[in-house]
Order: sequence, then C-alpha cells, then structure tokens
Amino acid sequence: MADGDSSSVTGMAHASVVEPLTVRQIDPLQFGTLAVRQGQSGAIKVDPATGAVSYSGALGNACPSSSVCAASPALFLVSGEEGRTYRIEAPASVTAFHTNTGTGLPVADITVAVENAAGEAMRGVLGEMGQDRFRVGGTLQVAAGSPLGTYRADLQMVVFYD
Repeated sequence: MADGDSSSVTGMAHASVVEPLTVRQIDPLQFGTLAVRQGQSGAIKVDPATGAVSYSGALGNACPSSSVCAASPALFLVSGEEGRTYRIEAPASVTAFHTNTGTGLPVADITVAVENAAGEAMRGVLGEMGQDRFRVGGTLQVAAGSPLGTYRADLQMVVFYD
C-alpha cells in the first residue's frame, strides 16, 4: 500500500444513563353508575383536564347525589429522572366488556391531560421530585338494548422518555 492510500479517524461513542421511567395507575377511569331508557342509547364523556362529565342521548347518572357512583378520569403517576420529558402513547379507543356476557361497549375519544406541562396532551415533564401525573378520559357509548351489569376495559398506556 502506498502512502496516501489509507486514512484513519477516531470517532466518539456516547451514552446517557438515566433513572428508569415507571408508571402506575392511581385511579381507574370511571364512567359511574348509568341509567338508560329502555330501547334507547346514549353516551357519557369524561374530560381528563377538568373532570367535567357530560351525557347525551337517553343516558344519565343513576345516582347524581352520590360520589360513590360518580364518573371521573383515570389518574396515573409517572416517576423517573427529575427534569426529563416523557411521551405518552394511548389507544384511540378500547372496548369495555360486560363481565358476564362478554358484550362490548366502545370507549372512544380517549384523551390525556398531564399536570406539569399544561396544554401538552401527550407529553409531560418530570418535576423536582422526578414525578408527574396525568389523567385519562374518554367517551363511553351505550347502545340500545345493552345488557345491564358491569363493563370493564383495559387501557394500555405506554410511557417513555422523550
């Protein structure tokens, strides 16, 4: 090999070691105890930012004076490295299944509100203690003729550093 036929360079390698990011559910998304007129349908919407609840169609709160059967957004706690940003991936919709019959009701328009970065729907920042919280809301559609009983859905939330 003649001079000038080869070249060498030294490159750099980089790594960041951070506190592991964890998330846990504090409260589930509650649509409450609902009443719907026979043969009719309706929906309930829970806003994650304000906790406001709205009903449409023939659906209403079955016990409006009790907080035991009230609707409320889900609450999640995120922990990790102080000052780091993170992102949330949430499903656009899920199905809530009747615990006995397997009949499904759609939960649509799933939305997220974070505490430490107001206005950011799917992005948060970990505060001084390396924590943040976010709330999840959505709209439950109750079709005419839906069986009476309890319905449950799984919300697969994914949280990762930005």
